[in-house]
Order: sequence, then structure tokens, then C-alpha cells
Amino acid sequence: MQKKEKHALLKDILFVLASMLCVLALFEGLILFLLLNPAHLARFPQGTLDRFKDIYNRFDRVIIQMEEDFAVYDKDLFYTLKPGRFTFSNREFSTPYFVNAMGLRDSEESLVHPEVIVLGDSFAMGWGVGQQESFAEVLEKDTGFKVLNAAISSYDTAREMRLLDRLDLSRVKYVVIQYCDNDFDANESFSRNGNMLIVSDQKKYEEAKRLYAQKKRYYFGRYATKFIWRMYRDVYEKVKKRDQPGFKPAVAEQARHFLNVLSKGTSRDLSRVQLIVLDADKNNAFLQELEKQAKNTQYAPHIRNLKTLDLSKRWNRNHFLALDDHLSVQGHALIATELGKIISRK
Repeated sequence: MQKKEKHALLKDILFVLASMLCVLALFEGLILFLLLNPAHLARFPQGTLDRFKDIYNRFDRVIIQMEEDFAVYDKDLFYTLKPGRFTFSNREFSTPYFVNAMGLRDSEESLVHPEVIVLGDSFAMGWGVGQQESFAEVLEKDTGFKVLNAAISSYDTAREMRLLDRLDLSRVKYVVIQYCDNDFDANESFSRNGNMLIVSDQKKYEEAKRLYAQKKRYYFGRYATKFIWRMYRDVYEKVKKRDQPGFKPAVAEQARHFLNVLSKGTSRDLSRVQLIVLDADKNNAFLQELEKQAKNTQYAPHIRNLKTLDLSKRWNRNHFLALDDHLSVQGHALIATELGKIISRK
């Protein structure tokens, strides 16, 4: 090949590479624009929206329990929120937090003689909404009961029951438990380990935070390449366990381990407490199975008499954030209203 031909070929290769980089840059810019302006995503087909949400949830959003300024290690619970004030922000929200001495997103006053305690994960904690907009706070305003929001991001039922051991139950009439199907692994582990909650040490927590920070580190083309990879996986990859039918544990197993944790997960006497269980899922299969299994005579009366709050037929897209998968202000208001119909001064 002559020198002139080699030079022309090199130019062609460089042109192709430059063109590819320009396309990648434009695609990266488009994704970043949409992540910064999630309201525009409502115009996209559901499949495309789901991919953007997947990218955001896996690689982009700030996780409150993984941030040094927002959470601290706890030897019994793995972590709690960090007492004090801070602002927690993501693409769709920027919300102030006041965290009391117990590491909960509520006032110090709420720790003393609460009448209602709300347990759960980030959904009940109020991820994405202001402190006074969480359903625990709205319920307190609507009913006049003193309500303690004891929900902490990513907590499972086993840790929620252990947390209950620390709280003032002297005047508690209702305990509201918000369930999520990702509680299953920890609940099943509790049952498998002789009804014991196994908590990792601080070194494991610090390592989890390091890996989280590493995954969030930005490089050019990060979002575009992740988006393309997820598209490839969705279309061609059929071996992944989470893509196969039945990846989620059967609701019968979920309910069985949940009820076992309710029975064995706390040393406190709940015999005079009304338990209320809710689920932010749009499928009510878990709650239906829970009601069925709870009637078993092996369980104490307060468990057999638990109530469920099924909102599966009430949810619509306005009840959730556009990009994030958490509840909006309207979603929290709906839960508070329906809980208020169960809870009464009588």
C-alpha cells in the first residue's frame, strides 16, 4: 500500500472514530439532560422510561444510607440515620431532614409516649418528600395521634422489629409496618439462623460505602454506555436469574417469613397493639396471602388480628415520582388518608 493510500485510510479511520465520539457525546448529553429534567420522560414510551429509571436507580441516584453525612454505623442495626440536620437531594427533589437522637427522621418530642409507630424502609421514611409530607406526619396532623416515624431506608422487617426494642411503647396503640418484597432475603435469613438477626461489622459497612462511591464515579460516556448495555441485556440476555419467571420469592414464602419475624423478632409485648401492614406494590398478592396465613392459630392473637391496607387498585402514576421509584407527596397523602380510616380514637 502506497504512502498516500495509507494516509487516506488513516484519515478515514480517524473520521469514523471522531464521528462515533460525537454520537456518543450527543447521546450522553441527551441522557444527562433527561436525568436533570425528568418531567420530559413522561412523553417517552414506557419501555424507554423504564430503561432511564433503571439507569438512574442503579448508577445515578444518591443512596442516603451510603453517604457519610447522612448515616452512621450501628452494631445492632447496621446503620441508622445520622442525628442532626442535613439536606438529602436527588434528580427530582431536595429535602431537608431533621434526625432525632435515636437516628430517626422525626422530632425528639415524638420519641416520648408515641401512640402510633410507623416502621418501614425508604418508602415510609419519606424518601423524596419533605419531612412534614411523609404519611406518618400527615397521619399525625389528620388524626391528632402522636405518630413516630421510625422508618429507615433499606430496613427489612427483621431490623424494624429489633429497632422496636429501643422505642417507647408505653402508650402505643398502633404499629404500622410498610412491607417491600426486598425484605424477603433478610427475613428468610432471620428464620434460617434460628430467629436471630445477623448484623455485619463496621468494616463491612465501610466497604459497602466504598463500592457505592466507586460505582457512582463519573467518566465520559458513562450513562450512554450503561444505557446501551441495558438495552442489549433486555433484548438478548435470557440467562440472568432476575429475567426469568419466578425470580421474586413466592408470596407464600414472603408471608411465612414475615409472620415469623413479627412473632420472634422483638422482645417487646405487642399484645395490646393493633398491627397494620401496607405495601406500596401495585400487586396485592402479598397482603392477601398475609391475611390468609395470619389466621393460623400458631400465632398470637395480636398477629391473627392484624389489619392490611391494600391500595393496589388505587395507585396511579401521580402517586410516584417520575424517575425515582418512590412515593410522591400525593402517594403519601393517599396512605395517610386510608390509614386514618382504620385508626380512630375509639
